[in-house]
Amino acid sequence: MCMGLSWVPMSKRNQFDKYLEVRNMPECEESQNGRSQWEEDYPTHGIDFNIWKQYAKRGDNTCNNGVFLSSNDICYKYSVMTQVCVLVKFRNDPEKNTYSWLYTGGCFKNNDPVNYEEIKPGDVRTFKDVQFEVRLDHRPWDQIYILPETE
Repeated sequence: MCMGLSWVPMSKRNQFDKYLEVRNMPECEESQNGRSQWEEDYPTHGIDFNIWKQYAKRGDNTCNNGVFLSSNDICYKYSVMTQVCVLVKFRNDPEKNTYSWLYTGGCFKNNDPVNYEEIKPGDVRTFKDVQFEVRLDHRPWDQIYILPETE
């Protein structure tokens, strides 16, 4: 899945044609590969994520918090998405008379915007359980690893 971000000044929040994309987002994998139906108004840049992840380990017959299939000697464990958190920074260019919000990375380890937690067999989670956050990045530009494109 891919989630795009857009913004608008509060005074124009009801004018949907005035929303602007948050810049500096990576390109969505699904929009590139051609295997998905991609509508014209879908974002082409955003945060790629999986709702859940599967891990398989051969020979782990103890298989704590997983499902063991003895027929192929594999233990399957799962993690689910629990939180999406992105960092953005405001950039104002008075010479060009432009301003925009720029994506500068994720809030989690290795700049990852998505947090996953391991679940046990029988646990039920819904999309309503996922927390979404957008945080202001207070780091100076020289400490940001996902640098904006230059124009």
